[in-house]
Amino acid sequence: MNYQDWLNAIDKLLQERGAKFTCTLIEEELLRTAHQQGVSPDDFVGREKHLIQESTPVGPLVPISMAQAKFLVRILGLVGVILILLGLVYFVFGAYKLIVSYDDVTTFASGANDGYAETYRKDVLWFTYSLFVDDMLKAVGAAGLGFISKATAGILRATYQVPRT
Repeated sequence: MNYQDWLNAIDKLLQERGAKFTCTLIEEELLRTAHQQGVSPDDFVGREKHLIQESTPVGPLVPISMAQAKFLVRILGLVGVILILLGLVYFVFGAYKLIVSYDDVTTFASGANDGYAETYRKDVLWFTYSLFVDDMLKAVGAAGLGFISKATAGILRATYQVPRT
């Protein structure tokens, strides 16, 4: 039996058994492998391991209640403000560390303090600027998450027409 006849036989058996699908929904590789191994259409349909599941239509998601929407808007707005403020704190502390360490950095970088090796000066510069960059990345990350949280709260507020409190 050639491959197309084998597929037609499987379709016929599936219809007889009341299946709501045909061979077109079964993975092609599985069908070819079973045909090459000499599996009969009866055995293939009988073992019911077609790697598909009959899909049942799922209705739309149930919308959340107004009380849940108000709660989410309030919490997301508050979390957004806190994260934005945390980002500002990170930014201020990063700038403060850079300004405070500027004198030490320039002293080491200019070589005015000859008691330290050149590599140590470079290490101090690298360490200071890496701390600054680290603080700025934290600031941007926290503030970014804060803006996302505030935007999500705004979307929920507009969708559920939650009044501003």
